[in-house]
Amino acid sequence: MWSRFRQAFVPYARRSRKHGQSKWTLSRKVKLFMDSFVAFSFFPIRLVSYLGMVVSLLGFAYAAFVILKAGARVIGEESDREGVYHLFVIRVNNRDSVKQKLQDAGIGTGIHYPIPLHMQVACAGLGYKKGDFPVRERLADEILSLPMYPEMMHEQQNYVIETLKAVLR
Repeated sequence: MWSRFRQAFVPYARRSRKHGQSKWTLSRKVKLFMDSFVAFSFFPIRLVSYLGMVVSLLGFAYAAFVILKAGARVIGEESDREGVYHLFVIRVNNRDSVKQKLQDAGIGTGIHYPIPLHMQVACAGLGYKKGDFPVRERLADEILSLPMYPEMMHEQQNYVIETLKAVLR
């Protein structure tokens, strides 16, 4: 007896399957395994942390090469903070021209916040007007995001840097 409950043995013999297939495909089994593994483990958190550090180091190296080789200005960060560099933003005086030339060379770029936050419709009720934040307004006309992603190969980084260097001359 176990925990004051009676136990009984029930004989069972599984018959072989005559028709059809199991609904549990290999990919579904793997997904179930990954879901249960992620739900009960600190490993994914550690993995994401290490991945963030690697991407941060790659972003730092990218910044060093862009500054040293191409001579572009890079948006900085506070000394007591460390970015993960999911965006790699530079400042250029003639942004639209640089963007078009990079686009012609097959390099995708992005412009994040082309309209300063204080001038967007969502902030209209705050009463800010053009000229209240001149630095932010100037940056909105200068910032350009270069490609930056974990799968980016060293050759691709060099191509972006060399093309940017040629465009900025």
